[in-house]
Amino acid sequence: MPLEDLPPPPRSGQAVRGNKRKSAGGAAAAAQQAAGNEEGQEQQHEEGEDHVPKATEADRPTKRRATDDNAPAAVGGAAGDATAANNASARPRNQGFVVREHGLAGHVDRIRVENFMCHSNFELQLGPHVTLVSGTNGSGKSAVIQAMQVCLGATARETSRARSFAAFVKEGCHEARVYVTLWNVGEDAFLPDLFGERITIERSIKAAGGTDVKLLDERGKRVTVGKPRDTLFAMLEHFCIDVTNPLTIITQDKARQFLSSDTGRDSGRDKYDIFMEGTLLQRQLDENNLAGVKLQESSHRLAESAAYIKESEDAQASLQAKLKRLTEADRMLEHRDLLEKAVVWAHVREHEAAVARCSEAAEVHGPRQVELYTRLLEQLAANRDELQQRLKEHDEVVARNKELLNSHKANVENLLKEVRRAADNRSQKTRDRTAAKVHLQGLQKSQRDVNTKLAEASTVDVKVAEARKLLEEHQQKITAKKVEEERAKALVDEAMKLFEELKAQEQRMADEEMQGRNRIQHSEDMLRASLQGLKGIEAAKGNRLGAFGAVKLCELITANMRSFQRPPIGPLGAYISVTDGRWAVAAQTILGVCLRDFIVSCGADAALLNRLMAKAGYARASIITVNYGDPPHPIPPATHPGGGYPALLDVLVIKDELARVPLLNYLVDRFSVERVALAETESSGREVVYQNAAGPHVTLAVDQGGTTFHRKGGLTWIKRDHFVNARNCLLAADMGDMAANLRADLEAEEAQLGALREELAALVAQRAAKQAEMAAATQRWNQAKMLKTRLATECRRLEQNKPVVPEVEDEEHQVVMTQLQSIHQEIVDWQRELEVAQDALDIAEKEVNAANERVKEAERSFTELLHDSEVKANAKAEVEARLKDLEAMRNQAKAERAGVVSRLAALKAAMDKARERGQTAVAGAEQVCSREEGQAALARARELIEERMRDKMAKSKEWQGQADLTAEVLRQDIDKKMNPRDLAGRLSSVNKSIEKEEHKAGADKDQLRIMLADLGRALSLKRVLHARVSKTTSMLGASMERRRQLYLKMLGLVEKYVNAKFSSYMQRRKHLGSVKWDHERRQLTLIVQPKAKDTGDKATNVEDLKVLSGGERSYTTVAFLLAVGANTETPFRVMDEYDVFMDPVNRRMATITLLECARDHADFQYIILTPQDLSTVHAARQTLIEKTKMDMPPAFIKTVLIKPARG
Repeated sequence: MPLEDLPPPPRSGQAVRGNKRKSAGGAAAAAQQAAGNEEGQEQQHEEGEDHVPKATEADRPTKRRATDDNAPAAVGGAAGDATAANNASARPRNQGFVVREHGLAGHVDRIRVENFMCHSNFELQLGPHVTLVSGTNGSGKSAVIQAMQVCLGATARETSRARSFAAFVKEGCHEARVYVTLWNVGEDAFLPDLFGERITIERSIKAAGGTDVKLLDERGKRVTVGKPRDTLFAMLEHFCIDVTNPLTIITQDKARQFLSSDTGRDSGRDKYDIFMEGTLLQRQLDENNLAGVKLQESSHRLAESAAYIKESEDAQASLQAKLKRLTEADRMLEHRDLLEKAVVWAHVREHEAAVARCSEAAEVHGPRQVELYTRLLEQLAANRDELQQRLKEHDEVVARNKELLNSHKANVENLLKEVRRAADNRSQKTRDRTAAKVHLQGLQKSQRDVNTKLAEASTVDVKVAEARKLLEEHQQKITAKKVEEERAKALVDEAMKLFEELKAQEQRMADEEMQGRNRIQHSEDMLRASLQGLKGIEAAKGNRLGAFGAVKLCELITANMRSFQRPPIGPLGAYISVTDGRWAVAAQTILGVCLRDFIVSCGADAALLNRLMAKAGYARASIITVNYGDPPHPIPPATHPGGGYPALLDVLVIKDELARVPLLNYLVDRFSVERVALAETESSGREVVYQNAAGPHVTLAVDQGGTTFHRKGGLTWIKRDHFVNARNCLLAADMGDMAANLRADLEAEEAQLGALREELAALVAQRAAKQAEMAAATQRWNQAKMLKTRLATECRRLEQNKPVVPEVEDEEHQVVMTQLQSIHQEIVDWQRELEVAQDALDIAEKEVNAANERVKEAERSFTELLHDSEVKANAKAEVEARLKDLEAMRNQAKAERAGVVSRLAALKAAMDKARERGQTAVAGAEQVCSREEGQAALARARELIEERMRDKMAKSKEWQGQADLTAEVLRQDIDKKMNPRDLAGRLSSVNKSIEKEEHKAGADKDQLRIMLADLGRALSLKRVLHARVSKTTSMLGASMERRRQLYLKMLGLVEKYVNAKFSSYMQRRKHLGSVKWDHERRQLTLIVQPKAKDTGDKATNVEDLKVLSGGERSYTTVAFLLAVGANTETPFRVMDEYDVFMDPVNRRMATITLLECARDHADFQYIILTPQDLSTVHAARQTLIEKTKMDMPPAFIKTVLIKPARG
């Protein structure tokens, strides 16, 4: 956004902090002033004559800083700026700028120090516009700034050079003096009649501690107007001088901190702080926060007033209650007489009821319970005999399995030994065959050598040639016969292999046929079970009891409910559901054996329920006796599965309140549901038992499909239950959906059963065809073996029939012929030996393979037998557990029957005593009143109790929203309260209330009425005052919100102006620049595009100034300080070593910018200190004159050269 499109900069001097400072204002401040006036008028209008509005900022005089009339108005906007720019361009050269001979009000005329820091006696005369002070490091330039700060109200710490003023005294001196003279001319002069055109501030500093401030007029005489410090701060406020503002005096340390990249500080936070402090927005923000705290304190006092009103109301209610109780005390006497009669006749009624109960219990219920316990013991004895018989059978099976396991184990060991022997035999046969082959090769080589000799001899001896020919022909016949024998052997092997393949295929078909028959049997079982379940559900008409076939049994239980001591709980499956339907199949898999069981509270109830089960034909169910009064079992967290696996107990839901605790206790005792882990998938279930994923204490897991994973001792196994699925799960919540699923399952099962039968028929036909192929293969195998035998016999005969060779006359040839015949015979023998060795090796190989197969089959049988033994052992353990439970139940029934007999005898004796006590109670009650009067008193007492309970219900409904009790529940509660003890307690309470009211009243009714009237008047007045304060606080809160909005508006205007000024300064160096604020993090970022006007679109944003060169970074920082400094109205600006780290080019551009800023704001005084020479200033001045076509007289810039201080 170009600078010309922005409104003029906001100015300081609107809000006051304490008695010293003024904060940012300008156009935003004008808006705040208008809103403040509107706010004051609104408050004055609403609060009436009692409201005294505070002075607004408009009551204070504004400072006139412009010396011409061309500055745009605060509300002029872009049009005003454009007009001003046009006027400026139309002026003739060197017009609109006048060099003053002296400064304006608030400008510094001179600074003089004595024994201050490094100076013994030093004086500096300042120019009215720009004063450039040059001096080498150590010359005392910065001491001038500290002197100015010390005189103009800064503390020693605020100078950042010392912690106390005594540190500024030159070493070896006892006192230092600092003089700062300010111009005091024009209409902005401060008390000109007293001070004249100059005001001198003198500050003396003692080396031992302590300072003194004096104000001197233009003649150097001391002026006393109140306290000097107060007068000094009033003058500083008048001139808008704040030397603690970081933009009024930019010290050497602050300049180095901003211009250096090696400080390690958060530069974004530093820039933000200097922006907020320099524009004084931070002070206004602090003032807003302080006002918010005050508003909270006001709200707190308002709350205290409300509490006082509440206490007064409570006191009023207490007095009214006392008056009411005194009024009601008269009726309590009538209630006392009534309750006295009711109490005695309630005792009579209680004794008579006790006699009736004892009589019924002794004559009816007692004998009936004894009979029930007797029948239960008989039934338990029969069940015990049955379980003992089953246990005996299980013992025999377990013992038999143990013997079989030992036998199988020994058999496996023998088979392993046989495998080793067969392997050794195969190795020996392999060696024999190799030896025979080697020997045969040696003989064949010898034969070739002899044949070579005979070939040589056959050329000279015809008989040798004939003999050799006969031998070769005989050998060729043997070889041809052996080839035929090998072919026959190959045919035998091929036929045997085909037979074995057909046999394996036939065996697989037999296995598949058996599996098909098993699947058909399983399908028929499923079909019968689904049909039975569907009939039960349809008979129950949507009731879950139909899923368990317990409709008729539950009807019998309901008809005989009075005979049970506690209502039976069952079937258990009808009470159990799950939180998530995904785990229904898993829950039924674990709890399926008990879903048809019932829980009762005692042995008598178990005997009665057993008879009802037999009558209803309800079989395959157990009856468990538990104590309904037992508390829930504590479940330690350590027993739960770990690793993120939920426990089965966590997903079980039992909605019946009476059945929840007994049923959960039973499930914990029998199934340890708190330790059963629920697995999402089969792989996670395997991890539970194989890798202890849920902890070593968890030995059972189940997945969503019902597959269970077990670990016991060192064994682990997996059991898949395909009978229960999501469609036929008994724990399903909707019986209608289950019935529909069962019908669909019936149809699918019937279709599947038909398909299975067809598959079985096809499989039987295929097996018959395969058996025919086996018969043909057997026949071919036998024929091949016969052929092989015949050829072997012919070959042996041919070998035995040696050819008759003619005799050779030559003795040497005769020896060779004899060797040839001998070798020929040995070759035949060893070929036969090699064939025998090969056959033996083949047999040994088959024996090894057969032995290995027998070992595998034995191991498989051993594993199956081991698993079967575990199953039988588990079944035996279950029978033992049930037998143990049955024995405990039997002992408990015996003890309970003995207890019933004992209590029955005691009950008869108690009945006689109760009759005697009842007669005594009647005699005593008749002395109080007659039976008719007693019955009437009881009826009236009942009515009073009912009225009281109905009032209590109405209050509970009104205050807590509770529903009314039903008529039956209300009647039961009233019956409970009509006993003699509660009535006696009520009588005692009435007596105490009468005594208490008489004692607590402390005054008569007339006095209480007077006290109530006085308190009511005082409370009414307090409420009126509270309402007024509450209204005022609300208005203050609204005013605080408007003030906050004005602050945000002011902040936005200042941000826009600073951004525009910074951009304009950066454009002078052909850079593009902008400022980004982050108020939440208190960060300020300078964004620069170096040389953007030259590079165009190729320029990149730079947010980290460390990337820039030292000169560019310094120039950017100076531009930022100038942009922010344009928002303050301090009459002078001081910059110490502004050009540090700059290269000559950037130093010249920064100096041009400073001079141009000083020329454009000629009503401000600029004091610049630099360790550089003055050539840059003169060059910058000349460049600025050429650039703007405006003269800049030499008097505009005053240069001062400071030489190093001399001691």
